[in-house]
Amino acid sequence: DLAEEAAPALTSAEKGIWLARLEQEHDNLRTALRGAIERREATTGLRLAGALWRFWYNHGHVNEGIRWLDLALALAAAWDDPADPPARARALYGAGTLAVAQGDHDRSVALNEEALSLQRDLNDAKRGLLQEPAGMLHSHLGQALDRRQAPMFLAQADQAEAADAGDRCELCQGQIR
Repeated sequence: DLAEEAAPALTSAEKGIWLARLEQEHDNLRTALRGAIERREATTGLRLAGALWRFWYNHGHVNEGIRWLDLALALAAAWDDPADPPARARALYGAGTLAVAQGDHDRSVALNEEALSLQRDLNDAKRGLLQEPAGMLHSHLGQALDRRQAPMFLAQADQAEAADAGDRCELCQGQIR
């Protein structure tokens, strides 16, 4: 699948090439997402939307991205579909990041807390479930959280991701204080 192949490249030196390729395929990606939602394929919708959030963010399609992520997350919830937990976590994190871009900090906090909780429940921090450095998660949460809440939440996140976080967490916490 193009979207899932592109997702890790969107944080690499090849980012520009992949963003251009996704832009060329944007209509086809919309069709695939629409089909997954119409067929009530929650996992497929979550996987596609979770893989595309960086594309939407970088190309100014934030509102569209939020709509697709919301639809996929709502579909999984409406059908009580456990879906693919890593796909759900990626979709939650993507929606949380896009919510920050929209200025909806409260929603971003809720979505990112749920993503982190799911990651903890899966005990998957070493494998990098969210495919995000801990510092990035902290950075987005730090933008969204009230300064009084940030240290407490970041301390919880540090405990959950200590194996992968390293110095990035300390740096991020230093920026929030």
